[in-house]
Order: sequence, then C-alpha cells, then structure tokens
Amino acid sequence: MPVFLFFGQNKPSKKVEFIKGWYKNYLGGNNARMIKNNHSLSEAKETIKNMHKKDVEVTLNLGRNKIVRFCGELEGVYPALFKVRPHDNSFKGKTTYSYSEYLCGRVKLTKIEKTLG
Repeated sequence: MPVFLFFGQNKPSKKVEFIKGWYKNYLGGNNARMIKNNHSLSEAKETIKNMHKKDVEVTLNLGRNKIVRFCGELEGVYPALFKVRPHDNSFKGKTTYSYSEYLCGRVKLTKIEKTLG
C-alpha cells in the first residue's frame, strides 16, 4: 500500500482523491459492468471445439462501428487458434482467429441449426 506524505496539509489533495477513486473503479467499482465475461481460455477452447465441422455465423467487431458478418464452417481447431472456411468463396477478410479474440468479444460465433424442409 503506498504511503502519501502531505506537508502543510491535514487532508489529501484533490489529485490524490482522484487517483484513489480511479483505482477503486479500476478494481470493479462502477466500471465492473464493462468486463465482458468470466470465461477461461480452456472453456473457450472447449466451446469452440464442440462446434468443430459445424456451420457457424461469424460476427466480427472491427472497431469504430464496423461489423462484418459471414457464414462458414468451423474447419480447423488448433491449440492457439481456430479457422473458419466461409461459404462465400469471394470473401476477402481474415478467417483465422485466436481464442483471445473470441474471449474479448471481437469474434462471436453462433451455431447455425439446420432445419429439414
């Protein structure tokens, strides 16, 4: 725990109070809702492994309100990443993603249920 020494004052300055308030929020005060999820890396790998060779809808968050969606087959599950083969052969985007991108919410996978009919 840091020790603050104040010369000529009996109370902390506004800057010190701001830093204490920021640190409290950083630990989970008012900003706790900004944390995406509590999944571990092994849970993410298991979830993606269960979708192997299945049709999925991929939603990519590229930042600055840019969202890309495409459908494909989850064809490769490797120790550090997974690969989606798009159904549209003219797709020019990235198709290999790391598990950290999935955990952070940059890549979302939705399993597509096939219906007969």
